[in-house]
Amino acid sequence: MTASYFFYMCWQPVFILLIIVSTLTDFFIGKQLSQTDSKVNRKRILLISLVVNIGILFYFKYFNFLSDNIEFIIALIGLSVELPAHSHLLPVGISFYTFQTLSYTLDVYNNEKNVERNFIDFALYVSFFPQLVAGPIERSQNLLPQFKIKHLFDYKRFRLGCMMILMGLVKKMVFADRFAIYADEIFSAPELYNGINAILGVVFFSFQIYGDFSGYTDIAIGSALILGIKLMENFKGPYLSGSIKEFWQRWHISLSTWFRDYLYIPLGGNREGYFRTYRNLIIVFLVTALWHGASWTYVVWGMVHGCFLIMERLGMDKLLKRLPSFFSVLYVLFISFMAWIFFRAETLSDALILCQNVFIYEEGNFWNQNIFDDPIDVVEMYISIVILLIASVLHFFEYRLNIAESISKCGTIGRWSFYLIGILAISYLGEYGRYKEFIYFQF
Repeated sequence: MTASYFFYMCWQPVFILLIIVSTLTDFFIGKQLSQTDSKVNRKRILLISLVVNIGILFYFKYFNFLSDNIEFIIALIGLSVELPAHSHLLPVGISFYTFQTLSYTLDVYNNEKNVERNFIDFALYVSFFPQLVAGPIERSQNLLPQFKIKHLFDYKRFRLGCMMILMGLVKKMVFADRFAIYADEIFSAPELYNGINAILGVVFFSFQIYGDFSGYTDIAIGSALILGIKLMENFKGPYLSGSIKEFWQRWHISLSTWFRDYLYIPLGGNREGYFRTYRNLIIVFLVTALWHGASWTYVVWGMVHGCFLIMERLGMDKLLKRLPSFFSVLYVLFISFMAWIFFRAETLSDALILCQNVFIYEEGNFWNQNIFDDPIDVVEMYISIVILLIASVLHFFEYRLNIAESISKCGTIGRWSFYLIGILAISYLGEYGRYKEFIYFQF
């Protein structure tokens, strides 16, 4: 626990107070829930946890967004008002650890988890440093029991953990950070690019965010594994899914299952008729969108996924199953990549411009190979295209198997060949000139 707190305080020491508040609140709320059988009292106790945790999250992440939109609506009727706003930084990882501690309280409330009596273990569960700032969002049933076991050094586990970390660094430094150079150029001025340039910008960002987030997850899982702790799988080749439903079974698995268990099912899931099922899906993806950020671009991104999930339930899934798998994968790629435009764009207008420009052909501007002033950057762009093809091949294998575990079962020559290739790739192809923090740190 002390090490995890120190790790978090290396960023902004004062924000450790928020983690402490959430930890104390849910630890004692859990104990109170275990001491009463009254449904009314249990709901009141649960409400305290929801108000404290979601209240803190709302203040830092959504207060200014709400103020701005209220001011805008009031301005539409000809009035002018200046509502209060704050200038505080968004605490890194607040969405992740808030959902993690809430899952414990909800499990205790639903009698699916015994109350935790050891405060140190619970505090470590909330703040475990490998997955504290960007997940995966762990459940108490998986993580807490592991803290009570004495973990001895295990060479095979250590080797697999190091392999996961190496894979994560390759995804981040060789794939994501390289792809970001081209993607940032396109998204910074979407009105200037169309055709192949715009398409490449979207494709590069789509693989950037996957490499960035799944790379962090691999590093987190590997770091925890070295310590003897097994974290849940969070990604499994999502871009080769055959439907948007399958995509969300393979993308950010810890978040999608969290919303399934603690929002979708409590709302009624698919048990109360078609209309309520579709309503529940829209609510879930609206909340999923806002979980990622307080912006209308995120809302559109979430609604795109929610609407296509509804369309699949209305019969599109049957059509997709009749088509060759190649076409269903293309469908998922098209929908998810176009939706990422709204996720990445600074404004809705920028997103709409780029959505239009990917379909526009202008003579002389359909494929502008010199979007960078520096000739070296142009060469780097071609290298990035080759690396994109390599990333696609690796994604295919990741869809079908656990690459790290498969390599760990190889002989000495196979394992060390992988180590050497990974280290050389990071050394010679990794992006060092432009620092890029992990994208999901902002959530």
